[in-house]
Order: sequence, then C-alpha cells, then structure tokens
Amino acid sequence: MSIRLLESTLVQRIAAGEVIDRPSSIIRELLDNSIDAGASSISVWIEEGGMKSIVVTDDGCGMDEEDMKNACHAHATSKISKLDDLFRIKTMGFRGEALYSIAACTRITISSRGKSKTVDNTMEQDIEDDPSAVHGTRISVEGLFDQLPARKMFLKRPATEATMCRNIFVEKALAFPQIEFKFFQDGEMKIHLPSTSPMQRVLDSLSNDQGFIAADAVEFSSENKDFKLYGVGTTADSYRSDRSQIRIFVNNHCVVDFSLVTAITNGYSEQFPGGRFPYFCLFIQINPELVDFNIHPAKRECRIRIKAQVTGWVITMIRSQLQRKIRAVKVSAPEPEQKLLEDSTADAVFQPEHHVSEEPHPFHRGFERADIIGSQAPRRFDPSWFDNARSVLKKPERPNQFEEIEKRSYTYIGQAFRLFLIAQKNGKLLFVDQHAAHERVLYDEFRQDKQIQRLLIPYRFEVEGDTDSFLLENSYIYGDFGIELTRPEPFVWEIDTIPVISKGVEDKIASFIKESTGDVEEIETNLFSTMACKAAIKAGDEIDRYSAIGLLDKVFLMDNPCCPHGRTFITEITEQSLRESVGRLN
Repeated sequence: MSIRLLESTLVQRIAAGEVIDRPSSIIRELLDNSIDAGASSISVWIEEGGMKSIVVTDDGCGMDEEDMKNACHAHATSKISKLDDLFRIKTMGFRGEALYSIAACTRITISSRGKSKTVDNTMEQDIEDDPSAVHGTRISVEGLFDQLPARKMFLKRPATEATMCRNIFVEKALAFPQIEFKFFQDGEMKIHLPSTSPMQRVLDSLSNDQGFIAADAVEFSSENKDFKLYGVGTTADSYRSDRSQIRIFVNNHCVVDFSLVTAITNGYSEQFPGGRFPYFCLFIQINPELVDFNIHPAKRECRIRIKAQVTGWVITMIRSQLQRKIRAVKVSAPEPEQKLLEDSTADAVFQPEHHVSEEPHPFHRGFERADIIGSQAPRRFDPSWFDNARSVLKKPERPNQFEEIEKRSYTYIGQAFRLFLIAQKNGKLLFVDQHAAHERVLYDEFRQDKQIQRLLIPYRFEVEGDTDSFLLENSYIYGDFGIELTRPEPFVWEIDTIPVISKGVEDKIASFIKESTGDVEEIETNLFSTMACKAAIKAGDEIDRYSAIGLLDKVFLMDNPCCPHGRTFITEITEQSLRESVGRLN
C-alpha cells in the first residue's frame, strides 16, 4: 500500500480529536482564551450537557477585524512568536489550536468587540448588534461531533457530561480568584463565584461538599528563588476516603501529577491514618523556564526540572504549618478549673491483675527484660533492633514521689487489659495505647538522632533504570538522614554509611531505595516507622509504674499525639459522661 498525503479536512479533524474529545474540552479551551484576554468576568452556558450548545462570554480585550480573520486558522496565536517563547510560557494557551480544533468538529459563532471598536466583528453568522455592549467576546458552539458520529457515540449521558463541564469550570475558577465566574446549565445558574481571595475561592468551591468543614481550613505558603507554594487544606477533622479533592495547579494549570499528590499525603501522614485523605488545593508558581507544558494536548501534564526539590518543600511546608496550627490551638484552649485528683487511693482504682515489681525501672527507648511480663509465652525480639533502641537514651534518676504529684499535670492511675495506660488530667480519664505511644516516641527520637557509622564492607545492590536516573541526580539527599550512596558502575549502588540506630538493616534500607518513586520523605518515614514499631512495647506487655509514667511524660508533651501511621492513640472519658452513665445527674 502506497503512502499518500491526507486531505486538509481529514488532517483538521484528526488534529481536533487530540484537543477536543467532549464538551468539557471546549469549555477548557474557551476559558483559557477568556482568561488570557484579561477578562474580569466570565460566564458559561451549556445545554444538554454541552452536547447541544455551549456559550462562553467574557469582558476581555476582544478582537479586531484582522484577528477575527485569523482566529480559526491552524496554529494562529498571539501568545508566542519564536521557538524560545516555548520555554517562557506565562499564558494559559499558546499553541493556537483551540478555535481551529473547535471549528473542525462543531458549528462555531464568534462575536467580539475590541476596546477601540464601536461595532461587533461577527464570524460565521450574524448576531444581533448591540452598540451599547461593552468590549469582550462571545463564542457559541453547537452540534458537537454532528459530522463525526463515530466520536459522538462515545459521549456520556447529558447529566454526566454536565458534571464534567462543571468540574473543568471549577478548576479554572480556582486558579483565578480575582475573576468572577458564572455557570448556567439548561437556563439555570448553578454556580456563581464572585471575585474574592484565593482561600475564599477554595472555600466557595467546596461549599456544597457535606464532608468539608470550612472552619478546619488552613492556609499554607512557602517560597524560594525558583518557585512559590500556596495551599489551602483541612485539618484532621475534615477528610475523604479518596484523593479526588487533592488538586494540583502549576502556573495556574490544573495538572495530574502523582508525585505531588503523594507529597501532600506524606505531609499529612502524621495527621491521617491510612485510607484518609485531606481536602487540599496546591498552587505552584514556578519559573517558566523550569517547567514544560508542551507534552500534553490538554496541558494536563507537565515536566518540572526540579521536581524533587518541589516535592520536598511541599512536604515540609505542610508538616511545619500543621504543627504551628496544632500548637496555636493547644495554647489558646481554656483549661478546666478543676483540681487534679491527688488522692492516695487513686492508684488503687485500677490494680494490675499480675504482680509488677516496684523497683525503679526507668523508662527509656527499650525496656529492660525485667520491666516487661508478657501475658503469654515470652516474645522473640530481634536483638539488633532491641539493643539499638535501648542504648540511645540515658536512664533518668527515680523521681521523688512528692515532686511527681506537685509538678505533673496528670495523675497516673494504672494499666488496663495490658494495652492501655490510664491517667486523669483536667477532669478527664485518658486511655493511652501503650504500643502506639511508645512507637511514636521512638519514631521521633530515631529521626532526631544524627549519629552515623561507616560500613566496613559497603552494602551493594542493583536498581532499575528509573531509580538509577533518580539517584544520579538526588543521591545526596539520602545523606540528610545518614545514608551515603556511591555508584561503582551503571545500575549498581553501594551503601557506605547508615544511621547508628539502623545497624543490621542494610537490606531494608536498600529495599526502600529500590522501591522509591522519587519521594525521599516517604522512604525516610517508612524506614523509621518500621524500626520504631519493632522496638516498641507490645499489646499484652505489662510495664511497671515508673516506666509508664516516663512514657506518659513524653506523650503529654506532644503537640500531635498520633502514631507514625497517623492513628490517634489517646481517647478520653469525661467525668460528666461517667456520671450520666450511672444515672448520677447532679
């Protein structure tokens, strides 16, 4: 079969299919044009999910007669003029394909009035002339895919297409809070977003989401010489079971980027347990020379040259500002004016079932074997984990019992079910999961310990091509937590140093590195949380009074008491609820 050149009409429709695949694609392209035109107000009308008609109006700069003639030609644009401009794109559109592609698969009508014009320039068909109209552009689109029935048959029901149109509309509105947006569906206004602040625009867009609590919204910000980060997210009280409300904007384009979504979820890892995700809008303004949007027809993907640096900053920004938020709430919360229970009989309320030695066994990273009496057969511990966990913290002196009562803000009551430590504090009974609490204490101390040791024989491992490429550029980052890497040959790496507390787990470190998707923070978190989990006391272990108090002292100093996996390990019962449960209402 011989090679032939396709006729221009066929070429036009093939090209249109790359940009326009459903009504929401048309709205995306027309909104980009209106935004680039400097509009302060944009309105969208759709009928039958956009399959019957779409109308977009704006009060932007409009077009003159010459622009109107060129608007629907292939690669006709005012955004770029030379090759270098592709690497400094600051507009929403730049290829000059939008109107050309729309015209190839619909009936399009354009009416525009430039700021210096007094009459309309109308294309395709006449529209009633209104000399009093302000400058701007009105584009009407009808009959999507009427001439391409094979493509039309893949469209969804009108209600589904309308939902997709609304989603695109909201995405564009989120990135430009200074612009007023209106959305009409079948003649009825469904969305009105007036000009407002960035945070308020995010709150307005989520106002109909019943799982979202506006009072829990938090602003995030950070910047350096190459990029600025701004985000609006929720605290642990507002969450979803999926990632659908995590949105990423790079230079105002809403993009799909799994590594940035992962960075956000990692930033929340100490707030949310597995299976819970925040509401979060992340806006990244980055030097245009460091990002490439010319890789996807709809600009839904981009390449960021400094991706690892950006993801690291996102994680740090979220974690640090959530901690500040938690501390601020903790400081401002009023303390109940209630005298702590200091009765000497308090210790007798919950007496352990088994005998526990009253000899001083101070709390530290790992417990002495005499401190723990398992409820079943003795547990088998990995000595390397246990010894490393135990050796880091110095043993404190036994506290004076009177000073303990005077200085502590709580009263230790005892242990229940060999699982919970019970304390009374501020008129409440607090139940602390002993394993999760100890795990969190160890996790924090492991991350703070900076001692490293050089391996006598480097640990060698092989990696795949993607990991090899990532390590070539970013292996130095692992040195921040004591892991030095060298590359003796392609696809082969060696671990030269490890943290002192990681002795004997070189294989686990290598596995973390090999399975990395480029998110260093995730590797560090998983490594230390695994070590802490193995070294912590377990459910079913019985601990003495002084070890329990040592653990609670550390727990009650935490700003955010949850395990490394995000699970809260403290629950409380108030005096009032106890009174009500036994019918004591006075």
